[in-house]
Amino acid sequence: MTTLSFAPCRDLDAPSRLAAAGLAVEALQEFYERLPFSHEDLLACVADEFDTEGSELGDAVAALQEGVVVGLFAGYPADAQAERQQQSVFHCLSRLDPDKLEQALAVLDEHRRSVPTVPAGSFYLARIAVAAAQRGTGLAGKVLDAFHRAGAGHAGLSLHVRADNRRAIAFYRKNGFALAGTEGMNYQVMSRAT
Repeated sequence: MTTLSFAPCRDLDAPSRLAAAGLAVEALQEFYERLPFSHEDLLACVADEFDTEGSELGDAVAALQEGVVVGLFAGYPADAQAERQQQSVFHCLSRLDPDKLEQALAVLDEHRRSVPTVPAGSFYLARIAVAAAQRGTGLAGKVLDAFHRAGAGHAGLSLHVRADNRRAIAFYRKNGFALAGTEGMNYQVMSRAT
């Protein structure tokens, strides 16, 4: 049996950071794929964001098996969500050519309007992902447990899930989360006690 360990993404070597960045992008693929970046530039941008204190991914944590990145989560206090998202947006936009800014801003604005507010005082799951080869092995539950431990002391845990992602909704329900009455939007809020 292989041992699972966790490490801040900012402490990973360059190839592992890129692997973690790939998982972070997969976790929010429908958003990232609309941004005017090449795939390589997007991965580099996200990998660099691991070093951006106060951003959505500044405190991201990688799950490792035998030194290989197999999962990732990024969580932080929900009360800091607006500031962290602004920091992430600034980080992203600062890397774009000026002629692509308008397109990126339109994508960001549309995304912002499709995401409801999470409960104040909760610990927010900004990203969670596991490597494709690890899906169905129980690893996602272990990564979610690590997020839960990181959120100890908060009023609860919260996350966004795509409204049409039945598999994810079932996974979160199995792990104690409940929908928080945000029907009718592209994303729904799920929450649970800590």
